[in-house]
Order: sequence, then structure tokens, then C-alpha cells
Amino acid sequence: NRSGAMSESRLSDFRDLTRAISGLMQAESSFPDVHAAARRAQALDEFCAEVDQMIGINLLPAGGRALAGSEIERVATMHGMSLQADGAFHLLDERGLTRFILSNYDNLPFQHHTLNQMRVTGLTLLLDVPRVELPVQRFDEMVALGRSLAQELRAALVDDHRVALQDAALAHIRGQIAVIEKRHEQRYQQLLDNLKAGALFKKPKKVFWICRAICTSVSRRSR
Repeated sequence: NRSGAMSESRLSDFRDLTRAISGLMQAESSFPDVHAAARRAQALDEFCAEVDQMIGINLLPAGGRALAGSEIERVATMHGMSLQADGAFHLLDERGLTRFILSNYDNLPFQHHTLNQMRVTGLTLLLDVPRVELPVQRFDEMVALGRSLAQELRAALVDDHRVALQDAALAHIRGQIAVIEKRHEQRYQQLLDNLKAGALFKKPKKVFWICRAICTSVSRRSR
């Protein structure tokens, strides 16, 4: 998960526990090499850390002024955002997929029945890079939205250290997103090429495929 790859020792503990349960059930069991599994887990974690990026822009009102929940709802709604079940305002595209998220800087969820009583110290606009199409374009749109919200709420755009986000800093973030977008494009193009070539499910050596849904039968195939 986002806490990192599972360690080899934990994988060993899981293997030993599964082996013990199999013995109690008088069942046969086979296990992959733990060291190899740990290497694959580490490689997967490194890949996720490379592409699983959440970009945030904070909006903090001047002078330590608190933002009223009703004011936030009014401005967010004016920009087409709606409060969702996760306690944040979402801007949805034409397919109902989230483009941006506007959340409470204090990490408390917004709720319909308490918005009129809420006072918050700021807001955070979030872009989940791997979950949107054309992330560079979406980032440009999020910055424009952030500037509009900041003007209407009399707030400033700042980073996680409460430092004002100038054009140079925003351009640097945009460049980082462009690198991630290019890597995504290359990976998916490779996947598409393998699919078109009929090589997506081919393996260089014999592998075991186990039907876990119903019958648990095992077949030995090269593809």
C-alpha cells in the first residue's frame, strides 16, 4: 500500500502461517520464493512511488481569518463543484469522474448538515495525477480554478510550508507532472503494442495458472 512494500520477513511469516494452516487441513500447498517475491514487491512499490502522485495547492485566508462553511459551499457550487460522500467538494467531468478535489485544510470532512456552523483555516485543491486524463492540462485548469477561488475567498495560494506559490514554483510542478505523463504514455503504449501483437499473455517459459474462482484446478501452459 502507500506505506511501502511488504518486507521479506513479513512475507516469510505469511508463508509459514499459510503452511501451518495447510497442514492442519491436510492440504497440499506450494509457495513462491520469498526473496524473489520481496524483490517484485519492492519493484512494484518503486513504480507506484514514481507515478502515484497527488498534487496539492493550499488556499489560506489572509490575517488568520477563518472561512465559513456556507461561504465555501457557495463559491464551490458557483464553480460547478459538488459535495461528495468523502466529505470534499469534487469537480466532475462529463462522465462523472473526478477532475479536482477541494478539501478542508484541517482534514475534517465537510458535511451538509454542519456546513453552516463550520469554520476552517483553509482549503486544499488536489489533483490525483494517475487518475485523470491529460494531467498537465488538468493541472493548468486547477491552478486557474485555485486563483479564482483565492480571489473570491480573499485567500492566498501556498504550498505545504505555507510559502506563497509563485509562477516559477507552479511551472516547476507542471514540469514534474509532464515527466510523469510522458512515462505513463510510454508504459501504456508498450502495453498496447503487446496487446496488438498478441504477446500480452505470452510468457518465455512454462507457468502455472490456477483457477481460484471455482475449481482450483491447475494447468501448465506457456500462454
